[in-house]
This record gives sequence, structure tokens and C-alpha cells, in this order.
Amino acid sequence: MELGVVIGKRARRVAAADAMAHVEGYVVVNDVSARDWQGNKAALREGETGDGQWLRAKGSDTFLPIGRDLVAAADLDPAAGVRLRSWRILGPGRPGAGEPQPMQDGTTADMIFGIPELIEFITRQITLEPGDLIATGTPSGVGVFRTPPVFLEPGDRVRCEIEGIGSVENPIVDWTDDPRDR
Repeated sequence: MELGVVIGKRARRVAAADAMAHVEGYVVVNDVSARDWQGNKAALREGETGDGQWLRAKGSDTFLPIGRDLVAAADLDPAAGVRLRSWRILGPGRPGAGEPQPMQDGTTADMIFGIPELIEFITRQITLEPGDLIATGTPSGVGVFRTPPVFLEPGDRVRCEIEGIGSVENPIVDWTDDPRDR
């Protein structure tokens, strides 16, 4: 779960001091990761290695649900510490089914890099165009890094919420459960 920054004005080699003039607004995004595909040890079964494939592990079908609400940049100040939270809602047939389990709870004040610094860094090599989306980074509470690790399973749902913006909720489906595959 992350704060999504929507670019409103073309940005190329933008200094941090000028970066916010290129931001249209903010959305809620769920930056899903298949940690086993990345080869993260905590996500692998005994004998598995993963292949370190970052792009597939972050960019597969259904992996970036985006909330429907866009909040204008002038109406939200992430530097002030906006709260970000996520929940795992267990699927049917499991103990606690339907009950939200808190996963992530942090604020934008916890971000390692502020939005101006992210835009400055990205635009050194990549031109950002209106409509482009930057996912800013996730707060603590990611399942694979918990002790013991917590993994999403088909039938579960994930709800992500950002104070002042709204939320997005998405189901976890097994690739074989997708009716488009039939």
C-alpha cells in the first residue's frame, strides 16, 4: 500500500525545489509484490530459490489496484504526515474469515524520501508526463517481513486506506481462478 503521486505537468530534470509544481494530486495504490518471484528467502518454500525477477514480481496482471479518488495536490500535504493503513481480510472457510487483520500503519512522515526528492531523482533519467504515477514506498508491516511471515492467499481481500484520500480494496485470486483464462 502506498501513496500514489499523479503527475500533472511534464517533468524532465526537475530540481526538488520545483518538483511540487509538477504534481496534479494523490491516489491510493496497492503496490502488490510476489516476493517468492523476487527470491526473498522468507517467501520461499524449502528448496525454492526464486529468480530475482523484480519486474514480473511487481508488474503482473492485477498487481497495482488504484483507488478511484484523486485528491488535488493543493488539498493534501504529505509532508505533514498523512496516515496510511492496510488490512488483510481472510477469505471464506478460514478461521476469522471476513475479519480485517491490521497489516500496515504508518504516515507519509515515515517516508525515506520526500516527494520532491523522488521527482528530482526520477527525472534525472526519465521524463514524467501528465498522468504518470509514482508509487512512493510502503510503510512497515509488509507480510513477508513479519515474524512469522504472513502471506496473502486466494480468497483473501486487501484494503488500503490513506487519510484524506480514500481507499481501495481488491481480491486475491489465483491465476487459474480468473475467468478470462478459460
